[in-house]
Amino acid sequence: MKYFDFSKTAKEGNSAYSRGEYDDCIESYRKLLEFGEPKAWVYAKLGLAYMKKFDKDTAIDYLTIATELAKEEQSDLDFTDLIASLRDLIDPEDKKPRVKMSTEDFSNDTENYYGIESMHELAELILSGMNIDEACASLELNDEQKAIATLVLARECYLQENYTIGDQYLKKVEKTKNKTKFVISLFEEVRKNKRFYRNRADKNHKPLILTLKQNNN
Repeated sequence: MKYFDFSKTAKEGNSAYSRGEYDDCIESYRKLLEFGEPKAWVYAKLGLAYMKKFDKDTAIDYLTIATELAKEEQSDLDFTDLIASLRDLIDPEDKKPRVKMSTEDFSNDTENYYGIESMHELAELILSGMNIDEACASLELNDEQKAIATLVLARECYLQENYTIGDQYLKKVEKTKNKTKFVISLFEEVRKNKRFYRNRADKNHKPLILTLKQNNN
């Protein structure tokens, strides 16, 4: 039997997804299902690729399997809200950002994601090869939510003493146009405290899953 390079095929699929070549992405990820052990993130990427092709029914099927497998794997992947959205079951009012935090909360609470309930899911998507713009778009985050999520990722990088990538995320928010007052205040808090987050982290802090190299463009 010919050797199957699982890692290479996954990278090819991720690259095709990033280029918007969703048929090629699907082909690669179907090979992963054929030759590899079923994994939630493989089904997730297939679901997201079909979503990009506006094939909602197929996307829902794959994302549903991904969510169920994630429970078995004890992973944080959960596409429940996205599936409901694809089924037009979420009221538009429920998609509005729920931001009721102060900057004091932001600087001291390293476990709070400020109404962004899909932060672990976002981190997993980035880990699978998406850049942050694609990941936020797939989770249907609006501009304010996207900026807040990016700042949470920056904070997480600083918690892990990964200042290079943290600064990349921070710079991305800095370049964002039409920032809300809340986002501006959070940005200033992260920028000011980036060298101190490591010391503020609770000993039971559960870090988001981040990679050392990420494409944030």
